[in-house]
Formats: sequence, structure tokens, C-alpha cells
Amino acid sequence: DDQQVLQSNVNGLASSDKTRRFDLRLQGNLYLWACHNTWAELALTYADTKRTESISNNAILPPNVAAELPINPQAIPGQPVAGTIRYEVEEWILKALIEDEWYEGCWDYHVGARLDWHHLNDNQTGETHDQVLFGAAGGVVHQLSKCWSTYGNASYGRRYPILDELFSITILDGTLVYPTAHLNPDTSD
Repeated sequence: DDQQVLQSNVNGLASSDKTRRFDLRLQGNLYLWACHNTWAELALTYADTKRTESISNNAILPPNVAAELPINPQAIPGQPVAGTIRYEVEEWILKALIEDEWYEGCWDYHVGARLDWHHLNDNQTGETHDQVLFGAAGGVVHQLSKCWSTYGNASYGRRYPILDELFSITILDGTLVYPTAHLNPDTSD
């Protein structure tokens, strides 16, 4: 994922990105108790990007670009001040889910829990946070006969959007769905 870009139409400007990514996903059935169907998922994602932007004294800037640059008291009008700036963004995401269902006579039970942890440290924007989101659900079904059942469910949950929702273009029911990189966590009661 390393990339180096020299701005050919703006001589003297350059940027370089070095990105490391890691993604681990585990899921499957757990056989913890007799007569229980237990499902678990674990996902760990890591991303680290280091960006370097440089400008040299011999950079020739178009007037519209030069007008947008911040004013430096040591600068000579029309000539940029040489410099290099470095940014780093580090992100960790951990998601864990466990669900269990079991049956006793005419009763069916279902419980589940989810935990999401999100860590972000961005020294370009100054944003640093650690957030923990959780969810829980439970339900019961009583089978009165072959044709009749009563049931009750309760749940609360929050989750971070998955990477596909943030960055992938998808076709859903014949409609092109564009990603939204700034989605907030989902909440359901």
C-alpha cells in the first residue's frame, strides 16, 4: 500500500504514503454446553498510515494554489518556504459477537451479546478517541401447539458501520448504492 506521488504539474511538491493494514476474522460454532447451539465471531482490524508532504524552494505554484496557502512571515511573496510535514493515523477496531440458543420441551431460548471497540489516533486532525459500543438481545418462544406459538424478544444495540458500508459501491435490489465514509454508529432498541 505504499505510494509516492510527485506533483508533475506543480513542480517542487511531493507526497509519500506508507500504509500498513491487518485484518483478522474468525467465526464458527462453539460446543460449550450440551443441547446448545452457540455461534461466535471475532474480528480485529488495524490500519496505520504515515504521510509525508514536502515543498521545495524552487516550487512554482499556480496563483490559485499560492493564494490558498497560509501566510508565513518569513516568506517572500510568490516564493514558497521549503518544508516537510508528517502525519500519522492509527486505527484499531475489535468486534466480538456471541449467540446461544437452546430448547427445553415447548420452550425455545435465544440470547446474544456484541462488543465493538474503536481506537483512532490522527495527529493531522488531532482526533484521538477510544469508544466502546455494545449490544444485547434475548428472546423466548413457547410452542402452544403445532400451529400456535407465543414469543417475546428484547434487544438493545449499537455498532460501527462495516467497511463495505463505508467504502464499497454496491448494487442493492437493482439500485446503485454509494458508500458514506462518515456514517455514525447504528442504534437499535
